[in-house]
Amino acid sequence: MSHAIEVRGVTKAYPLSGGRERVALEGIDLDIGHGAFVCLLGPSGCGKTTLLNILSGLDKANAGTVVLRARDATLAPVSGYMFQESRLLPWLTVADNIAFVIDRRTGGKGRDTQDVVSYWLDRVGLAGRDNDYPRQLSVGQQQRVAVARAMAIRPDILFMDEPFSALDELTASKMREELLELWGEINATVVFVTHNPLEATFLADRIIVMTGSPGVITADYDVQALIPRPRDGDDPRLWEASRVAVRALRTAPGLAPA
Repeated sequence: MSHAIEVRGVTKAYPLSGGRERVALEGIDLDIGHGAFVCLLGPSGCGKTTLLNILSGLDKANAGTVVLRARDATLAPVSGYMFQESRLLPWLTVADNIAFVIDRRTGGKGRDTQDVVSYWLDRVGLAGRDNDYPRQLSVGQQQRVAVARAMAIRPDILFMDEPFSALDELTASKMREELLELWGEINATVVFVTHNPLEATFLADRIIVMTGSPGVITADYDVQALIPRPRDGDDPRLWEASRVAVRALRTAPGLAPA
């Protein structure tokens, strides 16, 4: 059975002064199925974002292979990326920020770009804000635009690097719920980086725990087996399930005790 993402033996090292190098990732093997929501969980510096960037093509591995596949095997995969910051273009309106990505994907041949923009702004709760500029929005609203922009191209694979880490918890929890609704609509494969075990447990089908320097995968577990969907953010079972990830982090080889 083919997967949306197949990773074999990925290693990444960065050069240092004096001819030395820092190995950020070592021997990463990973398979992710089509339509899965997978969280990469681990402490700062364990290589989560480095791996995400290699998967997405923003960075290159020194060794190993990465294969991405679309849902339709006859087509090249379409991928999107959400950063910690919204990275909206400040000189473009909200609508134009989204349209820019759509037009780049379609080569400007999309006849219904404005309809798509309006649809996704409505889906993220920003209907009527088409002509606002990013500076006129709160940080949370800017991230909603970033979500709309990522979803508008209906990616086969969506890479997300701690997109809610800069938000207050009330806003972040609401956006997590909305993200799951939108994910269900587009049926994308999602790879989501976080250092928050509770966030990972609420969102993911599967959690990949990474630790160490160089970064390695130290645990891989099925969240659905612990707490099936749909999930309630106030369900005490969610906290209990998240402790599995916490224990995996605490007992990982080579991890210094807190």
